[in-house]
Amino acid sequence: MSDTKYHAVYVSQSLFFEPKTKAGPHKTSANKPGVACLTHVWVDIDAYKVVPGWLDMSFDEQASLLVGEAMLAGLPVPSLVVSSGRGAYLIWRLEDPIWNISATKNGRKPGSIIEAINRHFARQLLHIGSDMKCVDMTRVLRAEGSRHTAITGATVRVIHDSKMSYSVADLRSALPWSREQVKAHKTAKKARKKAKVEEAKKSPTRVYDFAGEKAKREPGFTGFKYAHLILTDLRKLADLRWGGEVAEGYRDAFAHLAVSAVARYHKNPETLLCVAERVAGDIVCFDEQFSQHNQTAVELLKTGRKYAYSAQAMSDMLNVTPAEAEHLFVLCPASLKERRKKTQQRRAKGMVDRETYNQKRLEGSAEALKPWDTLGISRRTYYNRIKAGLIALPKVETVVSA
Repeated sequence: MSDTKYHAVYVSQSLFFEPKTKAGPHKTSANKPGVACLTHVWVDIDAYKVVPGWLDMSFDEQASLLVGEAMLAGLPVPSLVVSSGRGAYLIWRLEDPIWNISATKNGRKPGSIIEAINRHFARQLLHIGSDMKCVDMTRVLRAEGSRHTAITGATVRVIHDSKMSYSVADLRSALPWSREQVKAHKTAKKARKKAKVEEAKKSPTRVYDFAGEKAKREPGFTGFKYAHLILTDLRKLADLRWGGEVAEGYRDAFAHLAVSAVARYHKNPETLLCVAERVAGDIVCFDEQFSQHNQTAVELLKTGRKYAYSAQAMSDMLNVTPAEAEHLFVLCPASLKERRKKTQQRRAKGMVDRETYNQKRLEGSAEALKPWDTLGISRRTYYNRIKAGLIALPKVETVVSA
C-alpha cells in the first residue's frame, strides 16, 4: 500500500443495480433509486474532534472505548470497529442482506429502515463525535487496507471483530418508536399539511412579505440577509442533531429564534407568525401553542421593538458545541469567525491550506520518488553515498505557503 494510488480509496456501503451516479446542482447526493441491497448498519465516528487524547490511544483502547459507549447508549455490540486513520467506523452486520425493493410501485423501500437505524445509532453517539451526515444508504467510507491521506499515512484497518451479526428486527428493536407509531406520526403530519392547504385555498389573499422581497435586492448588509443567515444556521443545526426536523423538547427554542430572526426585517405584527412559519416550517413542527408562546414577540413588534439576541446569546441558548459551530456562520464564536476571515485572506493571496502544502512537499520528496530504486541500491546505501559526496542531492524549489 505504499503506492499513492491507494491513498484516499473509498467504497460504497450499498450494492447498486447500476453504476453509482450523482445528482443535484452541487453533486452531493447519490442515486438512491439505484441501490440494490444493504448488508450492514454503520456509524462514522470522528472521535478525534471531541474525545481527549484519542489520537494517543492504542487500537485496543479505541475499540474498547467505542464498544463501551455504544453499549452504554443502549445499542447492540458492534460487529466490527474499523480505524479510519483518525476516526473510526462502527459496523453491525446483517444476517441476511436487505433488498431495497418495495412490494408496490410507489411503496416505501426497505433501505429507508437502514437509514432510520443509522440515524438513531448516530444520534445516540453524538457525544463521541458521530457524523449525522453519514447515515444515508449511498454513503461511501474509506476502504480497508487503504491509507487515510498522504500526510498521516495511517492504514484503514479492522481493530475489533466480535463475530456477531443481527437481523433487521433485532436492530430495529433499538429504535425508540414502533412501526405503528411511525405510521401514525406520518398520517397525522400528512393530515396537518392537507388541512393547511385547504385553509390556504379558503383564504381570500395570500401573505406576501414585500419588505423582505425588497430587502433581498438591497446591496450590502441588511436585516433580511442577516435573519436568513440565522435561519440557515438553525436549519443546519437541526440537520446535524436530528437529521432535519427539530426533535420534541427543543421546538420552542428553535421556533422563538426563528420568529425573532424574521422580526429583524418584517415589520407587520399581524403577519409575523405566518411568515415565520412559512420560512421555518421545514425544520420546526408548529403546533397549536406556537401562537401563544410567541405572542410577546408580536406585542413587541406593535411598539416597534423586537428580540435582538446576539450571536453568542443564541449559541448559548441552543447549547452549540465547538464541533457544531464549525458548520455554522452566525451561531459560532467570534474567534472562529476571525480564523475563517484570515484563512479567506490567505487563500485570496494564493496560499494553500497546510494539508495541501504538506502533500505537495511529500509528492516531490525522496520518500515518494524513491531514487534508490532507480539506482538499484538500498535506501540506506543511497543516503550513505550522499554523506560521502558520491551522489548530489537534487535542488528542490521552496514553496511558500500558509
